[in-house]
Amino acid sequence: MHYTGMLAVGVRVTPSGAELPGATTMQFIFPLAVGLGSYLFLTSAFVALSPSAGERAATVSAQRPVESATP
Repeated sequence: MHYTGMLAVGVRVTPSGAELPGATTMQFIFPLAVGLGSYLFLTSAFVALSPSAGERAATVSAQRPVESATP
C-alpha cells in the first residue's frame, strides 16, 4: 500500500519569487529553546537545592524541645 500511495504522489519544484508568510525559524525556535531551557534549569535547581531525607530528619529532631531527665 505504501508504494501505491507513493506512486500516486507527484511533486513539481518551481522557483517562486514570493516568500511564504509566517514565522522565521529563529522566531519559532528561540522562544521555544529559552522557555524549555528556563523550565529545565528551574526544575533541576529545585531538585538540587531541596533537602534530602537525612537533612529533613535532622531539622525535625533539632526543632524538638529538649526534654530534661530530672523533674
